[in-house]
Amino acid sequence: FGLQELPYGFPGTSDSFFGDAATQDGWYAVSSAGVLRNNSSTTAYGIDAASGDVLMLAFDLDNAKAWWGLNGTWFTNGGVGDPAAGTNAAPTSITLDGTKQIMVAASVQPGDEFDLRTNSDDWSYSAPTGFSALSTSNLTAPTITDPRAHFATVPYGGTGGDRKVRRCYDSLGTAWTPGFVWTMNRDTGEHGAIWDEVRGGENCLRPTDTTTGVTSNYITGQIEGGFTVGTDSAVNNSGDKQIAWCLKAGGSGSSNTDGSITSTVSAASHGGFSIGTYTGTGSAATIGHGLSSAPDWIMVKNTSNAANWAVYTSENGTSDPETDWYKLNTTAATEDAATIWNDTAPTSSVFSIGTEANVNTNTDGYVFYAFAKTPGLIGIGSYTGNASTDGPYIVVDDGDAGFRPAFLMGKRTDIADAWWMHDASRDPNNPITQRLDANAKNAESSSAAYVDFTANGFKMKQSGTTYNASGGTYIYIAFADQPFKYAGAR
Repeated sequence: FGLQELPYGFPGTSDSFFGDAATQDGWYAVSSAGVLRNNSSTTAYGIDAASGDVLMLAFDLDNAKAWWGLNGTWFTNGGVGDPAAGTNAAPTSITLDGTKQIMVAASVQPGDEFDLRTNSDDWSYSAPTGFSALSTSNLTAPTITDPRAHFATVPYGGTGGDRKVRRCYDSLGTAWTPGFVWTMNRDTGEHGAIWDEVRGGENCLRPTDTTTGVTSNYITGQIEGGFTVGTDSAVNNSGDKQIAWCLKAGGSGSSNTDGSITSTVSAASHGGFSIGTYTGTGSAATIGHGLSSAPDWIMVKNTSNAANWAVYTSENGTSDPETDWYKLNTTAATEDAATIWNDTAPTSSVFSIGTEANVNTNTDGYVFYAFAKTPGLIGIGSYTGNASTDGPYIVVDDGDAGFRPAFLMGKRTDIADAWWMHDASRDPNNPITQRLDANAKNAESSSAAYVDFTANGFKMKQSGTTYNASGGTYIYIAFADQPFKYAGAR
């Protein structure tokens, strides 16, 4: 019985003791004594256990300390263990550096039986002060408890008919009106389309190219509880499968004077997503974004002249992410350019722009979409690949405990590669097999397994360069289907 760092298999062989590996700390009773085992070495610790005894384990994740005990008494290590005071912990090899995950497990001899009691209602003794049962129910409630009221994936079939209505629903089936809509045709190589309520009308942008967009027959506007699409084959080709990803914002927008350039901003009520427009000056400037914290992901597009989509993320695996930018409409690797974000990190009120035409040409119009990590709704982060089909397990970084994704977009940053997108609507069950690319006019592709969506994140199932090259750096943004605290609740 003990602790193990992930990701590692166990037991590896049928006759392994828990504690044989350097990544494991195990306790067991043998020869009338208690033994602590790590990396196949043993240390006397505790007392013998008999049939019917209750073994106890307390683990302090903040300080990587563990205590074992029996029948209500903690074992001794220089003194009686006291988890509440943090004293006399067991010897342990476990170290935490922000990258490790821990599992609790047990192994038994043939013929032995045990009960693993994780529900505190079944315990014989109370948890030490400051400790609680290892249960998602003991997690604090995230900022967003029903992410489906703020983000929706809307699959629909194309009909070719005009002004077809599509609706967004929360977990109770109540329709809500999106302020941001991104659609793609799954069957035919067509441009994607992005619409927002600040620019309004039928003004759509193409994330797949540099153009200033289209003004008719793509996404044609919002209605109460949904949005409408026109007749263009990109959004409504007869017989084609279509998909839309929708976010709730804050209306048509209002003036924001936080930056040196006045912007018009529509911010969601939770403070983690905003839509904004501004007019460039050609000189380095700041833009008010309307979020309640510094954005972790920003997308900017020139709406007056042809230009690349400029993407910023705070989580690109470097110490100075504000020096880098990415192009949503291409496969290009990370580029370093002070003229994009002015080599200045965003603050809780503004983000900075340089003099590059993609973000700031004099008199040109721009739109931006800003995102901040929001517990229970928006996760933004990075990971490093390992070139294995048993790929890295990534806990979605939403500033809290993570969530099961409803949508996931990612990209390799150290070489040129695609922006891949997956969602739980096209693949409600694992493995996730359907893929669209944000940067390309490609029909949907499929694989036996790209990724698994888990209760608090995702696990890579590909070994190739696009998803999981050895040492490769990847960025991602995710929107929640269900917060980890409520895993299995619906």
